[in-house]
Amino acid sequence: MSKNTGVIESVESIPANAVKDYVFKEIAKHKVIMSLILKVAISEFAGMELADIARCIKDNRKREDSSDEAILNDEVDLLLTETGTGGEKETRNDMVIAVEIPGRGTADFRLARTINLEMQGNTRKSKLGYDIKQRAIYYAASLLRGTVARGDRTYYSMAIPGRRLNM
Repeated sequence: MSKNTGVIESVESIPANAVKDYVFKEIAKHKVIMSLILKVAISEFAGMELADIARCIKDNRKREDSSDEAILNDEVDLLLTETGTGGEKETRNDMVIAVEIPGRGTADFRLARTINLEMQGNTRKSKLGYDIKQRAIYYAASLLRGTVARGDRTYYSMAIPGRRLNM
């Protein structure tokens, strides 16, 4: 496969009437594009080559070819696209990925981070019908829901030392 053929094929396959979320996901699912986004958005990636950034994107599947071209043409393995159980509101994330942040932690351990990328065509409350900052906080908090077992009161009491919340 020639360099970035997968990105070109993805762009060419997007229907003319596709919604913005779909278009964003089809383009950003490629490690070359995701690496570019990370390079611009996260300061630790700013001085790195795209292939090195792509290697920091954690994979769920085993990859055979680890050449720069193969890694850049590969697709990102997504995490947690839907969260919420029982009576909770279901949240659908556009793209959630795991990365290892270079230059953080010890020599044996690079700090892993979960990153949620959401496509917004507009950020004005009057246009969206909600405050974008509140929505960002909600989406960030939704990623934590699965880390605490249902009914776990220890988590809540740790949030306010010395007090137990009635939830």
